[in-house]
Amino acid sequence: MRIVFFIILLMLFVMQYVYPDQPAERRDARNARTVSSETSGNPESWLVASCNRFGLDLFHEIAKSDDPNTNIVVSPVSAIYALGMVYNAAGGETRKAIADVLDAKGLSEQAINEAFRHLNGILTHADPEVNFYAARSVWTRLGKPIQPRFIAACSTYFDASAKEIDFRAPWAADTINDWVNRATEGKIAEMVSQPLDEDFAMIVLNAAYFEASWTFPFDSTKTRLWPFRHADGSQSECRMMFLDDDEHVVKSGTRYFVNDSDATYFENELFQAASLPYGERRFRMTVMVPDSLLSIDSLINAMTRENWPFWRNGFHPSKFAVGLPKFTFRYEKDLKKALGTLGLATAFDPGTCDLSNAFADSVGWIDKVMQKSFIRVDEKGTEAIDVTDYVASDSVTPCVLADRPFLFVIDEARSGIILFIGKIADPVF
Repeated sequence: MRIVFFIILLMLFVMQYVYPDQPAERRDARNARTVSSETSGNPESWLVASCNRFGLDLFHEIAKSDDPNTNIVVSPVSAIYALGMVYNAAGGETRKAIADVLDAKGLSEQAINEAFRHLNGILTHADPEVNFYAARSVWTRLGKPIQPRFIAACSTYFDASAKEIDFRAPWAADTINDWVNRATEGKIAEMVSQPLDEDFAMIVLNAAYFEASWTFPFDSTKTRLWPFRHADGSQSECRMMFLDDDEHVVKSGTRYFVNDSDATYFENELFQAASLPYGERRFRMTVMVPDSLLSIDSLINAMTRENWPFWRNGFHPSKFAVGLPKFTFRYEKDLKKALGTLGLATAFDPGTCDLSNAFADSVGWIDKVMQKSFIRVDEKGTEAIDVTDYVASDSVTPCVLADRPFLFVIDEARSGIILFIGKIADPVF
């Protein structure tokens, strides 16, 4: 009999108003613990750097394997937290392999776990106008002996609930899907289907939910049908939102005050980019549009772990316009192959995987790592319908116009940790 460990990553990004009538459990989670990012030593700093490096590498692997016309989204922070829980389950060479991927060699188990707990508190409370919520759960097979220490670590450092469940029961899938449905505000209603694999020994779920309004909302009356040029040369119409060069800065009377907390701009020989803030400016979306002579794949290849920090530090306050398509899509991906390429092959090999810190009988390996996501980006939670062509200004002010495949990055402004990386090949709304 196979004894397998099933990891599921759920990622939900909704660009809209943050409604006040959030479920009680969501409000409680946001208020449960406040952790200051100014505590001595900043134990999360290595984790932020590790998350970004790992996330960019993972995005590259996925982009290489997916159809070039497919929209993609990856959550480095969600993936790294799932790895953190697996680190606590692993022993021997498997634990060493995960520590290598985490860039955590030389750090104690306590230091690693404390960094995860500390960073979770920072992200959850970074911006009162942004709802970033992480929910995690561990489901273990009825009768399978689980190390209490593993369950305690998941609860203490990852805020993960743990439940023993009969995977063979006809209601098992519904129970797990109910948790998924509540954790994602109903956007992902089903993650597993009945009957569940009778060989499952454990299912680890990690749901990341991000909901925010733009600091400088797009005016829905300016949204227009606009031609979008696909990578293969074909065209389709998208619903393009526009933000003028005087709409993303603080105004005082007739004067404009442009600073680093407003929308910022960057360009080089490869791309133009705009970084747009959310809420009280602690989270941002960076939109990167490749040069007209450069393919989106070339830009992805250039977006390395070395280049991204350099590019990010180059953004500066400026007057510029933005044209960003509205888009919404669902994405599903098996990450097993990509993670194996990045150094976790031993964790997927029944002969080498060591999960002795989770399973008392030391029998088990990771069999699947699935990601499901739902994303919506619009003006501010509403939909504008207008078939009139937009008349572009003849101003010399630069415009970041995403009318061809582009990349986006969502990060927390102060730490720089990447929450989401995505490629939009077809902005269907």
